[in-house]
Amino acid sequence: MKARVFPAAIALAPALALVIAYISWDSFTLSDAFVAIASVAFLAVLADVSRRHGKCVEGRLLKKWGGLPSVHMLRHRDTTLDYESKRRYLNFLADKIGGDVPTVEHEESNPILCDAFYTRCCLWLREHTRDKERFGVLFDENTNYGFRRNLLGMKKIALILNFSAALVVMSSLFSGIPIDPTTAMALLVVGCAGIHAAFFMIYVNETAVNEASRLYARQLILSCEALIE
Repeated sequence: MKARVFPAAIALAPALALVIAYISWDSFTLSDAFVAIASVAFLAVLADVSRRHGKCVEGRLLKKWGGLPSVHMLRHRDTTLDYESKRRYLNFLADKIGGDVPTVEHEESNPILCDAFYTRCCLWLREHTRDKERFGVLFDENTNYGFRRNLLGMKKIALILNFSAALVVMSSLFSGIPIDPTTAMALLVVGCAGIHAAFFMIYVNETAVNEASRLYARQLILSCEALIE
C-alpha cells in the first residue's frame, strides 16, 4: 500500500480535487457516481503505473550511482560499516554462497568480478530476509525506499495533472461554466495544485531516493547479525 498505492494517490490528488469540485454533492446523480467510481479505478491503474515508472527511475539511478548501494557498502574502501563487522558479514556470506572474500588488491585489479561476488551476497540476503516479522525494520526500510522511488517515478505525471487541473478550473471560471459549489472551491483547487506542484518540485528528488536506498542497504547487510549462528 505505502510503496505502490500511496505514490499513485498522492500524484492523483489534483485530479481527485477537480472531481470533488465538479461533482454536485447536493444532487448526486448517476453520472457523478460514475465519475467517482472511475476515479477509484484510475487510482488502481496508477498504482501499477507508479511501480513501473519507479522501476524505470531505479534503473537510471543505479547507472548514475554506479550500482546498488548494498554492493558499495560491502566493498573494502566503503566506510559505512566498521571493518570488523564487515569482515564477519563477508565471511558468513562467502560461506553461504560458496566463494572467497575479495581482498583489497582484488578489488583494485578486478572490480567487476568482485562486485559480482558482492551482488550474489546481496541476492542471498534478500532471499533469506523475507520474513516481515523477523526482519520488520528491514521491511519498513524497503517499503520507504519503494515509496520514494515510485513517487519520483510519478513526478512528471503529478506535475502534468497539477497543470491540467489548474487549467481546467481557470478555463471554467473565465468561460462562465459553473463549478459546484462555489468559485471559492475552484480557487482552492488551483491553490492546492500549486502547493502540490511545489512539493513535488522541491522534495521529490534523487537525493531523497538515494537516502532511502542507503538506509535499506545498510539494514540489509546488518541483517547478517540475525542470520549468523
